[in-house]
Parts: sequence; C-alpha cells; structure tokens
Amino acid sequence: MGWVGDVELEYLPRNDNKQADALTKLVSALSMIDKEARIPICKSWVIPPIFSDDEDDRFQEEENPAILLKKVVVKSKRDWHESIGEALWAYRATIRTPTQSTPYALVYGVKTVLPLEQQIPSLKITIQEGLIDEENARIQLEELEALNEKRLEAQQRFECNQTRLSKSFNKKVRLRSFQVSDLVLAVRRPITTTHRMKNKFLPNRMAYYVKKAYTNGVYKLIA
Repeated sequence: MGWVGDVELEYLPRNDNKQADALTKLVSALSMIDKEARIPICKSWVIPPIFSDDEDDRFQEEENPAILLKKVVVKSKRDWHESIGEALWAYRATIRTPTQSTPYALVYGVKTVLPLEQQIPSLKITIQEGLIDEENARIQLEELEALNEKRLEAQQRFECNQTRLSKSFNKKVRLRSFQVSDLVLAVRRPITTTHRMKNKFLPNRMAYYVKKAYTNGVYKLIA
C-alpha cells in the first residue's frame, strides 16, 4: 500500500469560474430528463451529451431542451459558457406547442419581459413603472388568481395534443391477439435501449408460450 503525497485544495468562487457556472446551469436545465447522461471531459472542456437519436423528429426538437442547448454549443464551441444563459432564457420564454404557453407564464402567471424592453422602454414598461405599490400588488394578486385557470387550459391543450400524436402514431400499429398456449416469437430487448447487451452472441429472438392473457393486451410468457 503506497502513500499519497500532499494534496492542496484551492477554493475558487463560481463567479470567477465561468465554465463551472455554465455547468451548473446545464445540470439544472437537463435535470428533467430521465435518460442516463454520459458527459465526456476533454482537458478543460466539457462536451454536453446528446439525448436524442432521431434528430429529424420535429416534436422532440421543439420540446427537448438538450437539442436546443446542443445547437447553441455547436455554433459557439469556444465561448459556449457565455451563450448558454441566453439559450436557457429562450427555452423558458418560448411558447410550447402542446400547451400553447411558456413555462415562465405557467409558473409566475405573467409574460416575460424582453431585455430589449429594459433598454428601450415600451408602453407596457412605462405603464408598469407609473403604478403605485397598492395598484401593482392588486394587479399581481389578480394575475395569480387567474393562474390556475391558465394552467387548466394548458393541461387541456396538452392532453389534446397527446391524443392527436397518439392517433398519428397508432395508424401504423397492427393489433394482434393471442390465446393461451399459443407459441410466439418475442424479441429480446434490453430495458435501456441506449446500452448494449453484455453477451453479443445471445439470440435476438426466443420462442415462448402464452401462459396467461390479460384484458389490456398484456401476456404472461413462459419459455
């Protein structure tokens, strides 16, 4: 057993390390994704992962923040940590197709204010700055009371969009039913399709017998 030499740790604030700050924003943005992330580190640069296998899927491109961040990183490889904040802001302030609303509006109940409106005051900013504290508090309370109704409408639009997508997907599905003791050929697939099976010489298909058939299209198989 060998001895480890002296190790010195130097504390560096996050504000002084732009790459660490960018990584923190990246992790918070991708925390909603359930798939396993493998992030390769090359010297002092970190390459963000890619979670989508089908880049031509328009719906995934609109709804997946990883693809949006990937586009920003690809365009600015050297200074991606400086532009990732704008990409995250654009994702939260862009209208989503299923809900027809922005994530920011569903959380706070108000629309986002563009940074340009702070530099060049618009009519909305002028009216807001002219309000007194009581009027501003009253307007904010009314917006919060109407927030539940907006969220309900967004949920209804989301369910309608899911129904439309499922109908389009199910057009290519052929329904098949099996009875007990039928011989079927099942494809062996790993639970996580992103990882390969350990033994590549295992057969891809195996013969099974239907032991029990359920009403929801699920079958219990035995070898």
